[in-house]
Amino acid sequence: MIEAKNSQIRSDLEYQVDLLATDLSRGLGKVAAGFVKDALLGMELAHSPRLSDIARALEEKIGLRATHKRLSRNAARTELTPMVSDNLLQLAASRVHDDSLLILDWPNLLKNRAEKMENLNVITDTKGKPVGRGYHLAEVVAAEVGSDNITPLAQSIWPEINPETDFLSHTLELVARVRKAAGGNKGIIVADRSADHMGLLGPWTEDSNSRYLVRLRGHTELMFRRQIVTASELADGCDTPYGKNVVNIGQRGPKPEFLHFGFRSVRLPVAPDRSLSLVVVRGVWPEPVTLLTTEPVRNNRAVLTALVEAYCRRWRIMSTKLRFYERHQLSKIRVLGFDRIRNLAILEFALVYLHALLHREAGSDAWGFDGIHVINEGIDLYRSP
Repeated sequence: MIEAKNSQIRSDLEYQVDLLATDLSRGLGKVAAGFVKDALLGMELAHSPRLSDIARALEEKIGLRATHKRLSRNAARTELTPMVSDNLLQLAASRVHDDSLLILDWPNLLKNRAEKMENLNVITDTKGKPVGRGYHLAEVVAAEVGSDNITPLAQSIWPEINPETDFLSHTLELVARVRKAAGGNKGIIVADRSADHMGLLGPWTEDSNSRYLVRLRGHTELMFRRQIVTASELADGCDTPYGKNVVNIGQRGPKPEFLHFGFRSVRLPVAPDRSLSLVVVRGVWPEPVTLLTTEPVRNNRAVLTALVEAYCRRWRIMSTKLRFYERHQLSKIRVLGFDRIRNLAILEFALVYLHALLHREAGSDAWGFDGIHVINEGIDLYRSP
């Protein structure tokens, strides 16, 4: 009976993977499309991106070595990532609504044991200290404030030549692709302090259709009452009359917290024609959190609460992604060649979409969370030993 049940589960999974692989493989040849299907199924069955694990999970009626060799050969296809990435974005963009959160993130894929990989970069922590070598990624997923369901939209992985230039160009290109696929004016970009760069905030502010909610560093300069002041100076003098009880899930478990918040009307010196707001949040963090947004803000509890919840939702979604990638061991990719790395990374990203579909069909509000607000920082995805 158990064997029959397992057989049925695998059959159902193969059916779901086949549907997704068909959509992701539009424009690819028959052999490449077959690899997409095999890789997705093997990754899900093995909970691993290792080609040897995928080959073993497929249980083909040929030698394991022959399956592994075929997978390795097809994993190097240069056309795979561009086609799969575009198809995934077109498929997922229909789920982006006017006020969807477009959660932007820059994880790292550390490959400290790889000595002969192409295009390896020095990876640093938030304080600029080198932590190893690997690859930079950027990802955008869509989410709603009131739900833990996530929809993966786009991923980019790139070899770094000029750190700042590459970071800006790839981020701008990724966000532009997502917004174009979603109709040009849907969604609110939500990002943490990595997005606090005038090379990003300037273009997004100048585009009147672009909406964002970005956490600022304390030294970021803003225009307030025709004077240039820093975000931390504005936070120090800002009243925070509105509040909300939340639950902070940290390393020591759930802990009740109280957030209180207010705002200031500001402008950006590099794009002074557009009115912005600086939302100031106190509680949980040692220093006030400052969130720059294009959204209309007024002295209204509901308006401000929605923005604070949107920022907190980002960390909840990050936790969801972290748990998924840990379970599927993305950091365990063991291939030689940059094309293989990015092909397996985009297919793992596509698996998030498959899981999101399965949870929606099951009527689950996703991923086993219990409906409380989560505030969690310091998440570093894809870190491998």
